[in-house]
Amino acid sequence: MTRSGDNLERLLFLGAVGVVFWAPLPFGSVEPWAVGILRIAAFGLVILWAVRGALTGALNVSTSPLQLVLYAAVALAFLQTLPILSDGARISVDPFSTRQTALTLLAFALLFSLLLSVLDRRSRIVGVAWALFVFAAALSLFGIVQQLSGTRDIYWFRPSPVETLFGPFVNKNHFAGLMELLLPMGIGFLVTGAVARDRKFLVLFAAVVIGLAVALSRSRGGAAALVAAIVFLVVMALATSRRAQRSRSVSFAVARAVGAVALVGAIGLGVVWLGSDAVVDSFASLPADAAAVDATSRRGIWNATLALAADHPVTGAGLGAYGTAIVAYWPSSEYATLLQAHNDHLQVVADAGIAGAVLGILFAVGLGFYFVKGIHHKDPAMRAVALGAGAGIFGLLIHGLVDFNMQIPSNALMFLLSSALVVRVATTTAGAPALPEEIVK
Repeated sequence: MTRSGDNLERLLFLGAVGVVFWAPLPFGSVEPWAVGILRIAAFGLVILWAVRGALTGALNVSTSPLQLVLYAAVALAFLQTLPILSDGARISVDPFSTRQTALTLLAFALLFSLLLSVLDRRSRIVGVAWALFVFAAALSLFGIVQQLSGTRDIYWFRPSPVETLFGPFVNKNHFAGLMELLLPMGIGFLVTGAVARDRKFLVLFAAVVIGLAVALSRSRGGAAALVAAIVFLVVMALATSRRAQRSRSVSFAVARAVGAVALVGAIGLGVVWLGSDAVVDSFASLPADAAAVDATSRRGIWNATLALAADHPVTGAGLGAYGTAIVAYWPSSEYATLLQAHNDHLQVVADAGIAGAVLGILFAVGLGFYFVKGIHHKDPAMRAVALGAGAGIFGLLIHGLVDFNMQIPSNALMFLLSSALVVRVATTTAGAPALPEEIVK
């Protein structure tokens, strides 16, 4: 490889990963200007990727079929904007919004392909996983300081329209969703023994900071999903541990269980120390909120979404068109508008119908196969990455039952990066830069 090719390859790696790290900082990249930056960055990096391939005569492309699922979703979104119905109408009830969503989805799909390409060696896979965990700890520390300062402004200068802000996010649940993806990264290294003894305390401390931030955010769904992710991680670690299989020792299982309980206990003590009243009040109101059936409750929103999905069963009402389509089913007013279903899985069905649901299931099943292969990797550090990334994805999918993290660009991108890590652990052998079958010349 030429020197220029080497430099471009490193630039591609830093650029692809850097875009994902950048995305949470401008308020989760939910505003049009921030989405525009992500699109431009993704398309620009893909052009650079092609230029590098032309210069070196070899284009490093992953053959993972998960990419095809994403591109099929892009094709479905564009199809929804075309006048293909018998009366010349379009599938989407809001073609403009669907077209914009299709462009963003295309940018994210291309970035996913690029991530699969540049995460081509152990050092990068493990290094990115550690960087994600450190990033989560830093963002959590910032969120805690911002919260304790009493400000109602994000970064102390951007007024928030609501009082649910935490960290760089207007909505506390989306901060928690991001942490669900990233906290298990550090725990994965701990449970596989891939952390040096003199660094274990630092990793535990960082994990407590992240967990404490989620608790202080008062995101009930986030806290529950984070616990589910940790339990899932520990169970999978026990199930795949060669040491446990060889010795059948109860002490190994007890050590992992005690470690998880100690982590949760440390987070609880931290909440009490920093002030638990608001956290307790938030969880105390959970039964009443869960029982509510009025239009503005989650159950009311879900009922309206189910009615919408029933009227558009095959291809949905249009990706990105939910806010327009739901108006006919949900009693909006001058004080409230509904842009998301507060259930990621249900919104896929409403937006893309059975076709979208099938694509989602295919992606989940395919990722599951990679996860199972990855957690049996011979390298403890690589196994830790698969466990951590997989557990984080599991937590986000659980949280998706009551929230809409996948509608937030930063969290959707982080989900794709976690998925890319799972895939690359499963398809990269220890010490190898890439698998031969994944090089297309």
